[in-house]
Amino acid sequence: MIRLIRGDIGRILKKPGFYVLVVIYVLICLSDAFSDNSADFEDMYFGFEFSYTYLLPFVLGIPVFLGVYTDELRVGALQTSIGRGIPRRNIVIAKFIDSLILAFFICAIEFVSEIIYMRYKYFIIPTSLQYVRWMALLLSVYIKVVGAIAFAAIFMYLTWNASIGLVVELISLTFVQIILDNIQKNTSWPVLDISYIGQAEEACMKLAAKGNFIMPLIMVLIYLTIFIAISILVFSRKELEL
Repeated sequence: MIRLIRGDIGRILKKPGFYVLVVIYVLICLSDAFSDNSADFEDMYFGFEFSYTYLLPFVLGIPVFLGVYTDELRVGALQTSIGRGIPRRNIVIAKFIDSLILAFFICAIEFVSEIIYMRYKYFIIPTSLQYVRWMALLLSVYIKVVGAIAFAAIFMYLTWNASIGLVVELISLTFVQIILDNIQKNTSWPVLDISYIGQAEEACMKLAAKGNFIMPLIMVLIYLTIFIAISILVFSRKELEL
């Protein structure tokens, strides 16, 4: 499986289009996060919150999904892997790990770019506590995007159509939280709190506040395990022309 992951990552990182997407989206996030000319970290943090909530999920989600799934389907790389005798379970898990690595790669670029820009443009050096809050906010987006990709992969394997998977991912990153939030506000059902999104946010908030984030983190891992298990089940029953 390690060789499969290494080959996938190497193939994706060799594509200029991946870097073009990443640079464009990171620049959009930077321009939005630093649109306020205030030289105060707290004011900029509000810019980070807006940028991370409404822009960064797409910065992470779209290039990663396109790199891991769309191009692989287009060139028939998944069928080739199956034809080489690689178990479908390993392929599903490897693709998920690909998503983890690529999303982390983009998050790191975003975070380092913002640190450099903040330091040399505004001469701001955040405190350790501010760094923790900042990283917890970024981590919450990372976890949400990884979950959305894992959930969308179910539909990609079900339909064998990466476009449908991408649409499901974008819906998961935009409308699902709004819908769950409205249901929770108008009923007594804590649907948002117990959802993957709610547990991810709770884990990161408690991490930033130095609280007990273990239980919500465990719930996040359980959700991811369920998503991956369903993908394996669906993919194992999928008939393909090799």
